[in-house]
Amino acid sequence: MLRGIAAWSSGDFEAYLEVVEQSVDPELEWHAVIAELVEGRAAVYRGHSGMRRFWEEWHDVWDFRFDQVDFRDLGERLVVLAQISVTGRGSGVELETPLAMVATFTEGRLIQVDSYLDHDQALTAVGVAD
Repeated sequence: MLRGIAAWSSGDFEAYLEVVEQSVDPELEWHAVIAELVEGRAAVYRGHSGMRRFWEEWHDVWDFRFDQVDFRDLGERLVVLAQISVTGRGSGVELETPLAMVATFTEGRLIQVDSYLDHDQALTAVGVAD
């Protein structure tokens, strides 16, 4: 997950694809809260092709960086608590916000990601108090 975040933040598409191919289950479901806010509807990216589409849609429009990242390893789940910076490529609009992701693994492969704009919501979702 750390390699994927680093590739995302640096804009390294090849490294990102390598992480996807090596560690993401082909049946992955990624529930992207930021895409939901922008699109006004539930946004779910599925499988390897969904992860490629997620990259293309977001990197075409936004510079999206993970500034601070804290990991909570819960065995089959990993909670990622981050502070992100987003800048519109065309508009120059800047946004800083917390972002949390709950990543679920099966047999060592990423199978589901649920994201939140509130760290406490993510921690509550996995039954962990901060």
